[in-house]
Amino acid sequence: MRERVTRYAYRRLERVLLGDKIGVGSDVAGMLRSDLERALTSYMELKTLDIDIKVNESGSFDVRIDAIASKISPPKIAKN
Repeated sequence: MRERVTRYAYRRLERVLLGDKIGVGSDVAGMLRSDLERALTSYMELKTLDIDIKVNESGSFDVRIDAIASKISPPKIAKN
């Protein structure tokens, strides 16, 4: 049991340090959220939009996007 906890703690620390090294933080998630919100609201009324970015054990990124819309509508296209 203790070995499993130690291995889990090591992997978690490794992910945190790798994430810090690469610079994935709230800034990236915030910019991505802003861009996605702008794009999605052209097609729907969003109730919620959640973004979670993590670095996995292999150094790749796990990006989770969860959006709930109350209504989907034709795209809103700006006219010049």
